[in-house]
Amino acid sequence: EITDVDLVASQMRIASGESLADLGLSQDSLVIRGAAMQCRITPEDPTNGFRPDTGRITAYRSPGGAGIRLDGGAVLGGEIGAHF
Repeated sequence: EITDVDLVASQMRIASGESLADLGLSQDSLVIRGAAMQCRITPEDPTNGFRPDTGRITAYRSPGGAGIRLDGGAVLGGEIGAHF
């Protein structure tokens, strides 16, 4: 969203052998507007070497506001299983 380039589609095309030139892309052609950040929250047990853990989400507040996009699946009361 900050470059108007579909990064996933571009990565798939590059993985199949196309070049940046084939995609009509160059570093000079990219105009960056804004910033992006990715955060992941994973349940870990600090008393067990930070190994993965399971449990229920007892507190959760998602961010919001102008220009904020959230792709997530956490809900208050949600159960985190062994296959997260």
